[in-house]
Amino acid sequence: MILIINLGLKSIRATIFRNNGKKISFSSKVISTTLINEKVEQDPKEWINSLLNVLEKAINEVNAFDKIKYISVSCSASCLVAVDENFEPLLPVIMVSDKRANEEAKFISKLKSYKKLEVSGNFNISSYSTISRILWLKNRQPEIYKQVWKFLSPNDFIILYITGNICVTDPLNAE
Repeated sequence: MILIINLGLKSIRATIFRNNGKKISFSSKVISTTLINEKVEQDPKEWINSLLNVLEKAINEVNAFDKIKYISVSCSASCLVAVDENFEPLLPVIMVSDKRANEEAKFISKLKSYKKLEVSGNFNISSYSTISRILWLKNRQPEIYKQVWKFLSPNDFIILYITGNICVTDPLNAE
């Protein structure tokens, strides 16, 4: 069996498929989002609590605990999860539609080193860019920035929670 975990902007879902592709179990739970001006945030601890809930329901529904051979995790891109050395989130997740890093994006776009990247590839900087958000954190909350061990995407965070390891990230989240 194959387990698909999907964390979207509004909910987290667990779906189990047979090897032939037939869906046999599904569970979902709504995720809360905080909207304050241009800030859009979610609580990564709520993600984990909700993940455990949907996994338990989906797996128990078809008694699939020892039958799952593959797991795939998909999540919203361009979100920033900052964790310390104990894998604990240091602040709410800065979500994809958050625009707070606009000034940092403008600053980065004027740098000579960015101009080189811009010419060499398709690298667009905006308030949605991870690097802009990291710079925002460094500039606006330096006490938290100093505690960061890793900056993760939601996929990375969920995989870290499941496996206890930082595996790999996909190129779009790394950008």
